[in-house]
Amino acid sequence: MKNDADTGDWDGLRQGNENAFMRLYESHYQALYSFGFRIYPDKDLVKDTIHEIFCELWDKRFGFPPVQNVKAYLFTYLKRVRKKICCAFR
Repeated sequence: MKNDADTGDWDGLRQGNENAFMRLYESHYQALYSFGFRIYPDKDLVKDTIHEIFCELWDKRFGFPPVQNVKAYLFTYLKRVRKKICCAFR
């Protein structure tokens, strides 16, 4: 499902707009936390992973492609980053 506000904020992030970045964070944090906790029930690890996601999003903002479904993109990103972090702690 396409959310025009999310898509606009994603495009804003890609252009370096801090307000768009904060709106993405605020509108998706709770869903990402709930989803992350279901796939890995460690509150601190989930919070750290979400933090890592948004740090990477800001650091690499000019290199991301346009996205139609921001929520799905972020959920996939969460799974990928969580896997990377978990493997580092093994």
